[in-house]
Amino acid sequence: MKKKLTLTYFIFIFLFSFNQVIAEECNLEFQIGDDASKAIFLYGEPTSESDEKIKVDRGYSFIEKFLINVCPGHGMEEARIQILLNEDKIGGYKINSYSRNDDANAKNILIYYYIKENFVNVDEVKELTSIDWTGNIYWKTDNIYYYYYKFLNKKSKIITEELLVTNERFGKYFN
Repeated sequence: MKKKLTLTYFIFIFLFSFNQVIAEECNLEFQIGDDASKAIFLYGEPTSESDEKIKVDRGYSFIEKFLINVCPGHGMEEARIQILLNEDKIGGYKINSYSRNDDANAKNILIYYYIKENFVNVDEVKELTSIDWTGNIYWKTDNIYYYYYKFLNKKSKIITEELLVTNERFGKYFN
């Protein structure tokens, strides 16, 4: 009985750890809370649109880039990313994706599939039951906050998605 319980425990730990490892495959070469100069060195200066108006109105600026592969091998191809900067720190990032509902490559483009694949153990993610699902959800894993928004224009079949990833310290600036 003790061996069976121990084996079950190790299997549970392995599966939980494996899920977290996959979710961290999006290596943007920085961590939330790192010095902003690291993102600037890797991705360039904040965009001119983010400079004064947003910095004054909301308290942050951002670096915006179009990335062919946000998470190689895990989807979110052809996405726009905004690296959010606050108080000379990296406060988080937003990933924006746009695709047609009937696009043959949608599985590789949409954030929806990345979330379904990499956060299967999160109760809030279980609400995502169909590609036609729209709305927003929020969850927290390992002190990282995830805010996901999805809209489907049924007339044009265009799916618009956004995934905001931040932490408690910076989250108040970006919502």
